[in-house]
Amino acid sequence: MPKVLNRGQLAIIGMICMIFQHVYSMWLFQGAPQWLNMVGHLSLPIFLFLGSEVYFHSQNRLGLLKGVIISYWVMSVINYALPKLLINPTVLMFNNLFGTFLLSGLLMLIFDSFQSENKKAPMKGFTILAGLTVYSFVLNLLIMSESTRKFGLFLYYAFPSFQTVEGGVYAVILGVLFYVFRKNLPMIAIVLGVISLVTIQFDLSQLINGSTSWMMFLAIIPIGLYNDEPGKNLLSFFYIFYPAHIVILYILATIF
Repeated sequence: MPKVLNRGQLAIIGMICMIFQHVYSMWLFQGAPQWLNMVGHLSLPIFLFLGSEVYFHSQNRLGLLKGVIISYWVMSVINYALPKLLINPTVLMFNNLFGTFLLSGLLMLIFDSFQSENKKAPMKGFTILAGLTVYSFVLNLLIMSESTRKFGLFLYYAFPSFQTVEGGVYAVILGVLFYVFRKNLPMIAIVLGVISLVTIQFDLSQLINGSTSWMMFLAIIPIGLYNDEPGKNLLSFFYIFYPAHIVILYILATIF
């Protein structure tokens, strides 16, 4: 397979697919065509793969994660405020991919700690992992209970959990495994294939019965064309593009 796509070009493909996905979700009840959703499913694995690459090549990984959590907070404010300013009963505002990036990045840090020669690093990594797991469990209980739901949602807007992030815990795991198996395309294909099957609960009949989530596996094509070159740095642009295009699409879906 020819290696013809750098990170910048792969990011552009991911953003185009993401626009299709969000156009579909915003106009779902107005009869948006299914092909938008089918193409859109490629965006999540592409960006999770890019996230693992950006993390690997970053010279300041903690600084990178700091930028991600700030972006998560910005997106949380948008998710909370925009539906109150412009009521659109056909669209639920829970788009915040930065939460998935953040948890994947933290698990990458934990993975690195287990590989570290520093004897204290694995214990720190295990402590962080345990904390994230307990937090996710508690947050899920708070949101499920009517009496504590408001507090649980406040915590959700402040910090993501494995259950509440976009794509769920499987997306977080996928992002980490892309990092673990980077440069091992066969393993990346296997991991992506397994996660794709998990999304349809290994029910192969869904492949012909209308389910499209398994099509995320087709992201292996652009990922397989990646040449490990940086290309144009679009990270700062993505921080702006992601919330901006969601706001614009939500406003358009509300008006039209």
